[in-house]
Amino acid sequence: MRLLVVDDDERVRTSIRIMLASLGHCTDEADSASAGIRLLERHQYDVILIDFYMPVHDGLWFMKHAALPKNSVTLMITGLLDRDHLDEMFESGIRGYIAKPFSCDDLFRQLEFYGEGG
Repeated sequence: MRLLVVDDDERVRTSIRIMLASLGHCTDEADSASAGIRLLERHQYDVILIDFYMPVHDGLWFMKHAALPKNSVTLMITGLLDRDHLDEMFESGIRGYIAKPFSCDDLFRQLEFYGEGG
């Protein structure tokens, strides 16, 4: 599986890359929503993990401005789980979310579910 991780926190990106490498997945990283969009213009991804809160442009901005392939699954990474924000995220087109802080098992469960066409 090829994944794109868009998060302004380098520690989060590094942790996810290490977790995914242990499963043999290829991971590209972007430190901003606009950098993520530039990567999407050059590569196809099976799964896109996008942070909800980032400086300049947030995850919702990314969802509104990215040309997402129909076969890509987008999962939001967030520590904010109130109903209004969840509704906004799903209305933007995400398929699911991973709550921060998350474990390897949390991430693997989501990828297993969505990697099989969930």
